[in-house]
Amino acid sequence: MKIRALVDPRQKLVGCVILQALYGGDRLVVSQFNDWLTAPSPTMGMVELTTEEWSTLADEWNNRRK
Repeated sequence: MKIRALVDPRQKLVGCVILQALYGGDRLVVSQFNDWLTAPSPTMGMVELTTEEWSTLADEWNNRRK
């Protein structure tokens, strides 16, 4: 099953729960990430990944932003 969420790959951030709600993303994805965007960015887009892929992406982005 694919889960949709709003992300900014350039900044390596997901949109906050409010942005997810506004754009039709899944708010549960947000809890896997340490940091979020609280305003739209020009490089944001919707991404569909599996649960495992979201987990892998969160690990990668969380570790990179430390």
